[in-house]
Amino acid sequence: MAQFFQLLCFTIDRMFVNAPAIGVKLELPLLGALGGKSVGEFCQITKTDPATDLARPAPVLFLFPGQSSADPGMIARARSAHPAAQVVADVAQSVLGKRAADRLLGGAEIPLQSNRDVQVGVFLATQMYLAALVAEGISAAHSLGSSLGEYSHLVDIGALELAQALALVDERGRCYDCAQPGIMAAVMAVELLDVEAVISAAQARGEPIFISNYNGPTQNVIAGTTAAVMAVIEELEDEHFGQTVIIEDRVPMHTMLMSSASEEFAKALASVDWRRASRDYHPNVTAEPIQSPGPDDYAAMLRRHVCEPVMWHRSIVEAVRLYPEAALLEVGPGRVLQNQIKRVWRSKTCHRTDALGVTDCALFMHASVGQLHVGS
Repeated sequence: MAQFFQLLCFTIDRMFVNAPAIGVKLELPLLGALGGKSVGEFCQITKTDPATDLARPAPVLFLFPGQSSADPGMIARARSAHPAAQVVADVAQSVLGKRAADRLLGGAEIPLQSNRDVQVGVFLATQMYLAALVAEGISAAHSLGSSLGEYSHLVDIGALELAQALALVDERGRCYDCAQPGIMAAVMAVELLDVEAVISAAQARGEPIFISNYNGPTQNVIAGTTAAVMAVIEELEDEHFGQTVIIEDRVPMHTMLMSSASEEFAKALASVDWRRASRDYHPNVTAEPIQSPGPDDYAAMLRRHVCEPVMWHRSIVEAVRLYPEAALLEVGPGRVLQNQIKRVWRSKTCHRTDALGVTDCALFMHASVGQLHVGS
């Protein structure tokens, strides 16, 4: 309980909130004193109501983002957010080798010259934030990962050790870099049925194009060859007044065009020493939980994951149904998932760990942790 009070007061102090009971700003030396106070004394100092303001925090649901959340400064922000990030950096040195690890870990910005760079970079940044949460005593009742984020979900539920997961992500990125070229585009402000109709018509004409990510009623992702995607974009914008953004310009992920990459990656999946998971496994391709998953489940789902669509919206719907009171937390770089949640569930609050657009990463991280300790 003392740690809870210390963290809460630290958050208040760092956010420069005045303490109305004493009329002055809380100072850092006060932390040690408050750590030994009783609940009654703490509430008297801060004018909080123990029956409401210090209620038991809601369960937390971790959401791990995919590679569309990548940006050159993501690892620098994650490393400066919390000291626990160094543990992840050390594992990267061991798994990737010093030269490859330094290329991604050093400097204010990292190169994103290949799919491998993007996947490994996003995974490392995500794991740094996850390590920070673990260090601060924040655990999830449930977690989900979107696309690449599924590997962080597997680490979170204990099915993969960090080093094994990083090695898999590195190999996945290598396989993607050898895949058939193509692009992906987010489609917004168009109903799913309309997107499906346009895609079906294009496929009937022999165009290699697919829906790769089902993200929401009016926000989905299409993928295929460059020519096919650009033609469908033009139709969606002209005929359905849609808004589109190219989010990937290298490969058409989560489509049958990635079948060769899927088969190549299956070799790596077959050699993994899987661990017993502490919670259900939630694969993207089915959006249905697997209780007591085994090695065959992981290998099959992750192989399909490369060349089949991500059922993200269904996954979120099920998670919110199971945990209606849960505080949602995007754990990883950017705020893509937070923005998606805002569009689909306007009454649902989604916090984030990344201080993208904020100057002080450590302050932002501590404020996010404080919100979770006291409930959302």
